[in-house]
Amino acid sequence: MAEAGGDSSAGGGPTLISKKTFFDWKHKSTVRQIQKKYEAMSEDAKRKRHGVDVEMRSRGYKDFAQFNESCPQFPLGCHPNDLAELGSGYVLYFHFLKFAGILMAVAVLFQLPALYIYSNENWLLGWQWSTWSSSYSPEDPCKCIGTNDGIDGLEGPFPPADNYGTSCKAWDAPYMFGIYVQATANDYPVESPGKWACRPWCFASSSCPTRYNSDHPSMTDVHWHGLVRSYSQCEGADSTTEASIDSDCAGYLSADVQFSEAPADLGSPFGIGSHWLTVGNFGPGQADLEFIPLLYFVLLCVICALILLEVQRMLIVDHKVDADTTLPHDFAIMVHGLPQTATDERAILQWFRENSLPGQDTEIVKVVIGWNVEEFRDYLRELKDLSLQLKRADATSDEAAEIKKRMEAITEALNSAAPDKSSRLQSSGIVIVNFRYQRDMRACLNRWNSFWGLWFYSDSNGCCKGSQLPMFPIGDKPACRIRVSRAANPGDINWEDLGVDSSTRYWRLAQSNGVMCLLILATIAITYFVSLVQNRFKNMEETTENQILTLIPAVIVAIMNAALKIAARRLAIREYHDTKSEEEGSQTLKMSAAMIVTTTGVLLFPYLEPKAWYQAGGLVNNAGMMLFVNSVFPTLFPLIQFKYMMRYKDRRKLTKAKINHMNEVIQRGQPKDATQMKEYKQVMQEIEFWKRTAFAPEEMDRPRRLADVLKTTVVCLFFSPMIPWIPLVGVLGCFMQYWVDKYMLLRKYMRSDKPANRSMALFSMRFLKLVLPLLFSTATWLFLTPSFEDKAETLSLFFLALIVSASFSLVIPMSVWAKCLLKCKGGLGIQESELDYYGAQHMWSKEMK
Repeated sequence: MAEAGGDSSAGGGPTLISKKTFFDWKHKSTVRQIQKKYEAMSEDAKRKRHGVDVEMRSRGYKDFAQFNESCPQFPLGCHPNDLAELGSGYVLYFHFLKFAGILMAVAVLFQLPALYIYSNENWLLGWQWSTWSSSYSPEDPCKCIGTNDGIDGLEGPFPPADNYGTSCKAWDAPYMFGIYVQATANDYPVESPGKWACRPWCFASSSCPTRYNSDHPSMTDVHWHGLVRSYSQCEGADSTTEASIDSDCAGYLSADVQFSEAPADLGSPFGIGSHWLTVGNFGPGQADLEFIPLLYFVLLCVICALILLEVQRMLIVDHKVDADTTLPHDFAIMVHGLPQTATDERAILQWFRENSLPGQDTEIVKVVIGWNVEEFRDYLRELKDLSLQLKRADATSDEAAEIKKRMEAITEALNSAAPDKSSRLQSSGIVIVNFRYQRDMRACLNRWNSFWGLWFYSDSNGCCKGSQLPMFPIGDKPACRIRVSRAANPGDINWEDLGVDSSTRYWRLAQSNGVMCLLILATIAITYFVSLVQNRFKNMEETTENQILTLIPAVIVAIMNAALKIAARRLAIREYHDTKSEEEGSQTLKMSAAMIVTTTGVLLFPYLEPKAWYQAGGLVNNAGMMLFVNSVFPTLFPLIQFKYMMRYKDRRKLTKAKINHMNEVIQRGQPKDATQMKEYKQVMQEIEFWKRTAFAPEEMDRPRRLADVLKTTVVCLFFSPMIPWIPLVGVLGCFMQYWVDKYMLLRKYMRSDKPANRSMALFSMRFLKLVLPLLFSTATWLFLTPSFEDKAETLSLFFLALIVSASFSLVIPMSVWAKCLLKCKGGLGIQESELDYYGAQHMWSKEMK
């Protein structure tokens, strides 16, 4: 009979179906806290000396599904470790979100001194004359260039001089206090006479910074005729002193004012405003504080240390979760290296029974062979795709009938080929061995993965080398060295991909990554074009219109990132991976890399000149807006439940007439003939269809969510040397994502059939370890150098940072640190559950067995 709840007929008849039935089922399918209640029931069953099934029925539960529905939901405020029964992947996911937020918060705290210093600076005006070459060249941009581009003197009644301004000299002094020394105020030959006339100067390149000298305004360098009158370069030249200048420039020349004779360019409104607190507040080449570059080097070292510490913490948490939960992989190992002729499950089981542990007859539950099904792989993949389509199709529709017809045809083709192929069907050399007891599995795993086992294929005899490990036989002769590793959960294994050779895997990987690169380049080109169009309509001042214009690329990048996520998922599915976790890792890698490249690329490429960073509507404006839009808003998208909303059309197809028909069939009771049996089975299939497709809750999309937080962390820290407070946007994004995802997982999402393992969380940490230090080192040099006077110092610190980053990212393996810490922890003292395989399997869905 139908098991879903609903309106019951009079007299306690069969349970009837209504739309409420399906909505109630949706609610009951969400994540619930099962393990504690089940283990307590298991203990009672053991004490009463009967099976768990008997105990379950004695408590009034018809089956495990009904027991599951009776279990409570997790409290929203629970600690991530409390989610252990869902798999360590979920526990570590929330730990990773916390770590990302803490990492960015630490970055902001370290940069507080820099923020304070920037708040007291305000010469953004100087960036309008900056060039790329002067921003990174160690040469002094204010040195005398020895030419004057044909400029031979001041405008007015002054005699020309061919060498005017070519060296340090008070070029205007002879005319000022020579011919016109007796002039009256009305006869002044210049508009703003002052001490500048008595100071030596020379022409410098147009990129020379011309910051106003508040102590001696007449010493201020000034843009004039496309060059710079450089007074600062010639200070003290010609034996001039302040006393001699005061003596020479008496009378109407005594005013200490800035040179401003036409066509002097004193700058026009420019820049984003000093309230953005960027390193650009110094202006080009004006910062002379060694403290700031050193601060960022120390921050780099802190980032590396925090990443290592978090990896160790994750491994410890994973071990603790593993000790507190019981999943199929707690009893199983994956073995590589068997011969392709090893196709007899009984013989393999017997060999592991005798050889898993020395001098012990080990109880093995079963052995599962990974077959090399190369000749059937296309058929199997098509069957897999068709089964997914069938789940989404209406069981009574023509589409479902066509899908079933095609599946039957493929099955028939496989069956017809089986007699011819079975005699030559080979093993992939990979088998899964299931032990009855966890202690035996761990002992076997430790035996083959000890130092002596890995390097010398030998047992350990204390600290010494023992006898050789058993070799799997070909015929009666021991021949094959095997490799033993912890198996994934059954639902996590891609059985049809186990036999794929390395060359085929790499070729498919190269194809998918090549397509992904082309999509990334296309995305950058589109958004770059949009940025160019945006630049045509903006002005140089910070206005409301400019702020609105900066929103356009941010929205487009958000849309493009969403499209890249879809493409990454589909490309990763086409690759060959032994486990679904590896497949999801590939998705996360593609999504993260694509979003990081597009976000940073779109921001940087239109604004390669440092002066474009700080202009209104430039890099700082766009980075602030884009990081806010792409770090905060995507965290809210799961609340909308797009996939569930898109199935609204399917739910509308469940009409009252269909519900009435289902109830008519259900009310008949047990089928009395073949026709009724067929109709009854069809109704049951329809009920399952509506449950699993139209009304089923969504599952959490961990690859996409991990890619989001990786993108936010890397991009926010990349731009932090330029905008030190920008990681606060990332902290806000991580905070929101933590609570949105926790709420959706515990209240809205369906409990996954496949427990999540640690692989994706550790992959995310490896991604940060590989990418973040190198990018942060590069960004520190890129964004700080244009503002600092001593560019050689920032370059030397950059090389030192690169050495530290490369050593950390590329030289020191993460596994080395992990093993060192775990050894210091004494192996963590894991205690296995007392449940054996047969007792534990009742907690698992059929997909996990």
